[in-house]
Amino acid sequence: MKNSQLVYKVAFAILDFIFIVIISLIFYSTIPLIVPTKTLKLPRGSVTNTIKSLQKHGLKLSIIDTYLLVAIGQPKSGELNIGKGKINRIDFLHKLTTATEAFDIITLIPGETREIFLKDIA
Repeated sequence: MKNSQLVYKVAFAILDFIFIVIISLIFYSTIPLIVPTKTLKLPRGSVTNTIKSLQKHGLKLSIIDTYLLVAIGQPKSGELNIGKGKINRIDFLHKLTTATEAFDIITLIPGETREIFLKDIA
């Protein structure tokens, strides 16, 4: 009788702990993150290198974000168009995995001088 009560108490404590961890992760993922620039340049490599690079850009990310990003998927590399302003952490991490590369469209008009064209590129 006492053994079964002990098993129930331990099982309830484990389930209670798992529930608290899940609720904490949900709350943490909804905390807004301020993105200072519209585009971010991310290095090729592991998720840890990506998080360290984002921390150098001034974003406040932690090891929890590393594990969330691993769960979501592999982040893209290169210069990505993320968007500027306040974004939820989970939305920001999702954008890192699905973002498109930032590029400018340049049109060469026949007869345009080389100096004007090169100035537009720069």
